[in-house]
Amino acid sequence: MRLLLFLGFHLFCFVSLAQVETDTLQLSKQIDSLMQLDRSNYSSRDYHLYQNVLKKSRKLKYHKGILRSHLETIQYYTTHPNIDSLFYHSRKFEKHQKKYPSKDLQLEYLRAMGYILLYDFALPEYALPYHIDALRIYDENDVKTKFRLNRGIADCYFYKGQYQLAINQIQKIIKDTIHVDVRSKNVMKVSLAVAYQFLKKPKQSRIVLEEVIKESAQNQDSLHYAYAKVFQAHNFYYEKEYQKSIDSLMANFNLLKKYLPRGVVNHYEFLALSYKELGQFKNAVSAMRKTIKKSPANERPKLYDHLSSYYIKLGKKDSALYYNTQKSHIVDSIRDLEKKIYTEFYETKLDLIKTAEENEKIKLKQVILAKANNRQKQYIISLFLGIACLLIGIIAFIHYHKNNQSQKEIVSLKKNEKKILQHHIKLREDELSATLIGITNKMQGLKEIRDQFSTVINEGTAEDLKKSLKTFDRFLKNNTSNINLTERIESQYPGLVIELKELYPELSKTNIRHCLLVKLGLSIKESADLLNVNANTVKTARYRAKIKLGLSEDISLKDFLGELHNTSFIKAS
Repeated sequence: MRLLLFLGFHLFCFVSLAQVETDTLQLSKQIDSLMQLDRSNYSSRDYHLYQNVLKKSRKLKYHKGILRSHLETIQYYTTHPNIDSLFYHSRKFEKHQKKYPSKDLQLEYLRAMGYILLYDFALPEYALPYHIDALRIYDENDVKTKFRLNRGIADCYFYKGQYQLAINQIQKIIKDTIHVDVRSKNVMKVSLAVAYQFLKKPKQSRIVLEEVIKESAQNQDSLHYAYAKVFQAHNFYYEKEYQKSIDSLMANFNLLKKYLPRGVVNHYEFLALSYKELGQFKNAVSAMRKTIKKSPANERPKLYDHLSSYYIKLGKKDSALYYNTQKSHIVDSIRDLEKKIYTEFYETKLDLIKTAEENEKIKLKQVILAKANNRQKQYIISLFLGIACLLIGIIAFIHYHKNNQSQKEIVSLKKNEKKILQHHIKLREDELSATLIGITNKMQGLKEIRDQFSTVINEGTAEDLKKSLKTFDRFLKNNTSNINLTERIESQYPGLVIELKELYPELSKTNIRHCLLVKLGLSIKESADLLNVNANTVKTARYRAKIKLGLSEDISLKDFLGELHNTSFIKAS
């Protein structure tokens, strides 16, 4: 029985989910069909269709359907203006968009709100933020959207009376020679010319309008040609050529009526202004009344002002009072509408701020909980890491201590070895010096004997004695051969000899021999006696060795050899 209940419950859940998916799919198709409706001709039937889709979307929690229904309802108010309902659906859309964002729908919403508030309700100060926000999120590859948004911003500045800002914005659009076609540029150029007219710069306006007229004629663009011609005629008004302005307006009236019927209202307004300047107040009244009939309510107060002033000039004070009263009623209704819009607009913003604050609170709570959950983990990890670091530190200290001890022992052994070697070298040097001194003494004794032989020779037979003297000289020369002596000296300084041969290959064996005698500390006389040569010969040999070593006169050969010997000893160690 329990198994049957379990299977039945799961079957019910599966069927319910399948039904929800089916309903969502059908609703998605229904929403797609809404996109095919003609938005320029919305009916009350369309409105009820949107509301029906909205109810179904809420029931199924189909967020795209909810956003799309609110957006299409907002679009409905382009043809059926209702400021209260407009802001109601605007608030609902923005609130839901915050929770379930959709960039494409948000862009469409911002464009729709900016358009409706600017062109349907003539509220540029409220429309401008929507255009600017839309420009921040649009796809850069969508050049048409970029143009429309920039044009909307320029129109907002224009309707707010900020003509210089409008001019700057329009000039930025016109500079885009790649993405903006000629007709779109001509529309913006006419707006640029009108902005110059409001700033009372007819010369700049005339140049721009002439460009538009020329380009429109070349492209056979009758609509923009007629549009530019109207404002060119009005430009004569700013140049104080009033009759020329009237003549130009009348000459182009049929063209305007045929290709741009909505421009007829501008035609009559411009006529009235020029008639007034010429003192033709009856014609001015007739033209201004036609203007008022074709103008929207928000533009009528200014026109009523003009009409009242014309009636005063004609002496019809009652008519002037009547139109002043009409103006006051419209101004009051516009102010009431603006107050309502202001309230609705900022209530929407406050609701969004509250929603954002609630979302931030929820996020903050989630962050706090996440931090609380992570603290214990972090504590355990930190404790583990601390113990691991402590163990690593202890091992490293032991290793360092052992390594330091080994290094100290190695340094101590090297020092002892160096001392032993230095001591050994000193002993050998002393031994060699003693040997050399002994040899020197022997040689001195032999010389004395030679002198005695010389005396005997002088007293005896000359020939025999000379032979004996030569034999004795040969003996002295053989005994003073310095080949063995040189090898013995070189064996005491092997590092020094190698260093001299490597660094100074131009040194001869004789040069090296004299260098070694200097290293032993023998004087010039001692070296001459040892080598059985003249003292000048030794002096000359040392001088030549010094030149080959590249030493200056202020550096002694002995000091140089001492430093070189120490360097070779360190390298050998």
